[in-house]
Amino acid sequence: MAHALKIFLSILFFLLLSFGIYAKIVADSASDYAATAIKAWTCQQQNMTMASIEKVSNRVESALATFPIDADLHYYKGQLESLKALRGSVWDDDTQSGLSRSERSYSRATDLRPVWAIAYLNQYQARILSKKFDKKTRELQQILETLGKWQTDVQKKYLWYVVGTWSYYNKKDRARLLRHFSDVVNNRPLEEILVAAGYEYDWLENIFKMNLSEEKLEKIMALLGDEVKLKSMNVQRALRNAYC
Repeated sequence: MAHALKIFLSILFFLLLSFGIYAKIVADSASDYAATAIKAWTCQQQNMTMASIEKVSNRVESALATFPIDADLHYYKGQLESLKALRGSVWDDDTQSGLSRSERSYSRATDLRPVWAIAYLNQYQARILSKKFDKKTRELQQILETLGKWQTDVQKKYLWYVVGTWSYYNKKDRARLLRHFSDVVNNRPLEEILVAAGYEYDWLENIFKMNLSEEKLEKIMALLGDEVKLKSMNVQRALRNAYC
C-alpha cells in the first residue's frame, strides 16, 4: 500500500511538473508574440487594426487561462487593453472601461513582480488618462520617483505625462515634482525630452524653476535657441525613435 502510494505521488509530481513546464512555455511564447506585435505597431512597421489587436489579445488570454501567474502576460494584456481603448475618444464610456481594464492588468503584473517600474508607469498613465488624480495616483508617483528614478526610459515618459497634466497638481505636488526632475535631468540625458514636452505643452517657464546644473542649462538654452529644431520637436516621435 505504501509503495503504491509512493508511486502514485511520484507520477502526480511528474505530471504537475510537466504541466508547469508546458504552461510556462505557452506563456513565454504568447508574451514574445505580443511584444513583437506591439513593437511593430509602435514603430509603424505594421498597420495596427482592431482585428490585429484582438488576434494578439486572444492569444494572451488563452495563455493566461493556462498560466495565470505570469507577470509578462498581465503586462501585455494591459498594453493591449490600452491600445484598444485609445482608438476611440479618450473620454467616452468604452474607452474609460478599457483603461480601467488596462490598469487592473498592470496592477496584477506589479503584484506578481513588485519591482517592475515600467508596469507602474503604465498603470499611472491609465489612471491619469481617466483623470484619477487621487491617493493611489500619488502612491504610483512615489514609486516612480524611487524605484524607477534612475531608469532613463521610465523617467522620459514620466516627465512627459507630468508636464502634460501639470494643471491637475497642487502647489505642493508641483514643488516635489520639480525637485525630482531637477535631480533626474541633472543625472540623465533628458534635456531634449524636457524641452520638447515644455514646448508642446507651453511649460517652458517651469524649466527655469528647476535646480539644474550649468552644463544642463547650457544644453537646454542651445535647444531653445535653435528655432527650427524647437518647432520640429515632438515628444511622441522622440520616444518612438528611442524605442525603435
